[in-house]
Amino acid sequence: MPLAEPQPLILLRSLARISNFRQKDAYFSHLLKSGFILMCQLALYADGKRTKLITRRAILVGVMVGLLSGCTGGENVDFRFRTIVRLIVDGTPREFTNVMELKIARVTHSLIGMGGSSMLSGEALRIDLGSRGNIYVLPLRRYADGQISYEFFDWAVPKAFGIKNGLGSLSDQDYKDLRLLNGRKRLSIKSLPTFVAFTNENEASSLYQLDPWDIERRFPGVHFISVDVEITDAPITEELGKHLPWLVNLSEHTAFPRDPPGHQRPMRESPIAYVMLEEFFFGKGSRPYRPPQFKRPSTLKLLSRVSP
Repeated sequence: MPLAEPQPLILLRSLARISNFRQKDAYFSHLLKSGFILMCQLALYADGKRTKLITRRAILVGVMVGLLSGCTGGENVDFRFRTIVRLIVDGTPREFTNVMELKIARVTHSLIGMGGSSMLSGEALRIDLGSRGNIYVLPLRRYADGQISYEFFDWAVPKAFGIKNGLGSLSDQDYKDLRLLNGRKRLSIKSLPTFVAFTNENEASSLYQLDPWDIERRFPGVHFISVDVEITDAPITEELGKHLPWLVNLSEHTAFPRDPPGHQRPMRESPIAYVMLEEFFFGKGSRPYRPPQFKRPSTLKLLSRVSP
């Protein structure tokens, strides 16, 4: 019998446990992610239209891809970095920061040769603007077509420090360079994380996306300058749960709204609140526990853009 509501992230988590991936080690292999996403795309897209069902056979194909995708070994590196958002607030330059940790490991014995995996720990950066409210810089990037890169910092930070190869094709020299990272670099203005805010922080449905270059429209007197990243050994920031406890005290139902069954909009037309989960405010290594009976959104809403 086909499954009406496929749940790829739950399957990926199960596969990770089967393959002895631990949360505090390298998270998923490049092929596990890209192969499973490709399987979902083939199963759910037909001439650009969403199909309703995904067969067990298709899921088994994804399982086999995951189990045969290889294992981590050889080169690995981890480092902490500070995300620094620079703003002008009422004419005064200000910086808002938090600290995250990135782990990168080489995947060996894959069907396609070498690959890479990564795991980000930490949380969204909260920009406290006092009586104006708060802005949150998520550890992801939503593109104009609606697709989301859930591993934005995983590739954006190495790239900012001059690493040209993607995570799946890092060379021995790249790993050596990653171990020696230091200093502060600016993220490209063409590649920034997603900025969001709430009209009411007690209501998940009030979440909306901000254009960083047009923040003043929603937050008068505030102008965006840049996003920098800086290597540090400071502790990982863990403050978001204190400010928004509903993000970490999860139930079997998400607080974010969803389109009714049979009336899902394309991702590019969906407001960001309709494609969000509480977990997406955190890196994979820091995501809060979700009860197993939780029903996630459809696979179509969760397909992510593969890192460059």
